[in-house]
Amino acid sequence: MRLDLLTICAALALACGTPVALGSDDVVPAAERLDDARSRLEAARAALDAAQREYDAAVAEQERVQPEVEAPTGADQTPGPVSTSFWSGWDASVELGITGSDGNSEAFNFRTALDAERLTEKMETKLGLHYKYGTQNGVQNTNRFNAKGRNDWLFPSSRWRSFVQGEYEYDEFQAWDSRVSGFAGLGYELIRPEDQTPDMSLLARVGLGGSQTIGGPNEEFRPEALLGLDYNWNIKEGQRFFVNTEMFPSLSEMGDFRWITNAGYEIVLDAESNLYLKLGLEDRYDSNPGAGAKRNDIDYYVTLGWKF
Repeated sequence: MRLDLLTICAALALACGTPVALGSDDVVPAAERLDDARSRLEAARAALDAAQREYDAAVAEQERVQPEVEAPTGADQTPGPVSTSFWSGWDASVELGITGSDGNSEAFNFRTALDAERLTEKMETKLGLHYKYGTQNGVQNTNRFNAKGRNDWLFPSSRWRSFVQGEYEYDEFQAWDSRVSGFAGLGYELIRPEDQTPDMSLLARVGLGGSQTIGGPNEEFRPEALLGLDYNWNIKEGQRFFVNTEMFPSLSEMGDFRWITNAGYEIVLDAESNLYLKLGLEDRYDSNPGAGAKRNDIDYYVTLGWKF
């Protein structure tokens, strides 16, 4: 509040006995001057007290609303609690590849994949959906889909881990229509990323489980073991090489086994948009595939991917 400075000066002057002109040539008597000065001083004091109260109220109101309108930044910002929800912290990618030829030989191949991964201090989870379709000279020769998931439980300060994994496969050109498999076991990190420069990792896994075929002449459950290796090498920024291989020896039929290997080279095309190119090879081997099916099924592929 703005105070009447002229009033205060006039009151002080009257209190000191100085004559003050009040709009005429007359001089106010001393007693009246003193009473007038006292009343003006009291009015000024009341105005100052009111202004002080208004100022204190404004400061208190500003301190109350300040945290709501100004969030702390930089070093003053206190980190919030880390989300433990299963649905947070995922890194995902989608891939697409199309190849074809026309002329003396006509061919068309389509491949797509959706993968997701989540890593915490206690768990590593990987999920994947893959589909491939192909024709040769207008005749369909490939129609395959598989969904796979694996969860690893990590032990702090240890190279050991436990895991469970499951997979569903559909393949129109096998002796069976679908196959479901599941396994549980232990893993050991032979090489950790912090052990090597550039980053490199090698995980060995062993487990027990089995697979069940659906459709076809022999619907049966086959108990199996699992022997797996997961290798990853970050060659340099934006480039990596990987090999994942799993062998499933039968526990009921000696000498029968399945062996699946997937290897590839991945290079980032645009770091800002997370666009990458993948060149890969996938080999699926079954020592007893059934009548009319080949033991080896090898795919070479080139896909364009995007991470989000």
